[in-house]
Amino acid sequence: MNKITPNIFLLELPGPSSNAYVLVDGREAAIVDPGLCKQKELEAELGEAGVALESISRVFLTHAHADHSSNARFFPHAQLLCSQETLNCLLQKSPTAMFLEFCVPFFSFKGTALADGAAVHLGGFKLRCVNTPGHTQDAACFFEEETKTLFSGDSLFTQGSVPRVFYPEGGTELLQSWQKLEKLGAALVAPGHGPVSKHVARELEESRQGIAQGFL
Repeated sequence: MNKITPNIFLLELPGPSSNAYVLVDGREAAIVDPGLCKQKELEAELGEAGVALESISRVFLTHAHADHSSNARFFPHAQLLCSQETLNCLLQKSPTAMFLEFCVPFFSFKGTALADGAAVHLGGFKLRCVNTPGHTQDAACFFEEETKTLFSGDSLFTQGSVPRVFYPEGGTELLQSWQKLEKLGAALVAPGHGPVSKHVARELEESRQGIAQGFL
C-alpha cells in the first residue's frame, strides 16, 4: 500500500491485477478499479490503508476489463459507478470484458451509469467522469477535483507507455481523449498500470510521441 495523497491510497495487488485506488474521507470510502485478485489479498491491502472491505460505499470502474473490474464482486452492498458503455458490457457479459480470458466469473451488481462530465461527491472528494474512448470504447477516467488527481485507468499510462487499443478507431479516439484530459489541469496521474506521476503534461506528450513513432 502506498499513500499518494493524505487520503488516497494505491493498493499493491498481485498480478494480473490493475492498480486499485482507495479514497478515504472520515467514515466514507470508495475504490477506483478494485482490480483482480483473491478476496483475502484485497482485504489485506485495504487493511494496510485502515479500511475494511464493508466500509467501501462506492466502486468506480474506468472500463469493463476484468483486471480492473472483477473484484467489484466483493462489494455487493456498494454502489457501482461507471460509464453507460461499461455498464452495458458487464450487463451483457460482453466478451470484450475479457472475463473468460482471466478465468473469473461475471458478477451480479446494481450499477449506475454516469454521463460524460457527471460529478459524484464523496465526503470532501468530488470525482468527475470523463469519457475517454481509445483503449476500449467504454473507457472513462475519473478526475478528483480537490486534489486534482486523474484516475486514468488504461486511457493514459506513465513513463512513455502507450495503451493498447482494441478496435480500429481506437488510435484516433485515444488522441482525442488525451486532448480532453489535457484541459483538466490535473496535478497527478494515477494510471491503471505503472507508477503514479506528478508530470501530467510530460506523460501526455510522451504518449503522443509513442503513437507518432508507429506504436499503434
